[in-house]
Amino acid sequence: MMTTHPVPKHLLPHWQDEKHLRSGDCVWILTDIQSFESSYLPWSKPQDLFEVGIYDLETQKVGLARFGKDLAYALIKLGLPPPPWDRVAPFAVALRRQAHDGEPKGRYLVSAEEIPVQPQWWGVLPTAFKLLYRTPHCPNSKPGMWDDLVARATRENAIEQYALRRLVPFSAGDIKIAIGDPKADVTSVLQRLVADGKLASWGKKRGTKYRVP
Repeated sequence: MMTTHPVPKHLLPHWQDEKHLRSGDCVWILTDIQSFESSYLPWSKPQDLFEVGIYDLETQKVGLARFGKDLAYALIKLGLPPPPWDRVAPFAVALRRQAHDGEPKGRYLVSAEEIPVQPQWWGVLPTAFKLLYRTPHCPNSKPGMWDDLVARATRENAIEQYALRRLVPFSAGDIKIAIGDPKADVTSVLQRLVADGKLASWGKKRGTKYRVP
């Protein structure tokens, strides 16, 4: 059983304004999801957005945070169980956004890194939940709401695992055979691993070979 470490009164969390999660944020998700549709700009197409209660590790404050489907995918890919969430997250996360091809425009690649829950954080929860219960936050998640993200994450994690365990050079076709899915978008995953320095590549586009450095 997890032991709760008392938190001195001067370190108890205060409330912070709602935020949209961004690169560099480090948060512990405390509540289930409230899902809704919204537009970033008055003339843009509505998109799925999600809101959760968080403990912000940088500010050491509690608040509500919003994020989109790209970050939802990063959380699932990291290993966070799909909603509904009936308890606090098993780990906190550090968020990173990287522009495609290094260009600071357009859509961004989103990733999340696991941060172990520290013992002293458990002492924050009673005050955190009191603050969150005073808000209009109303979780409405349903089983299966992220099934498409789970399927995609399962497929991409399998591609990564097969690729990074290869002891000899291989092609995208070799990985498709290994995972048993001839239609899988393997190349984009392999190219991201190359960009991350986890794989090396050479050859022409239709005959590219990969290997672990």
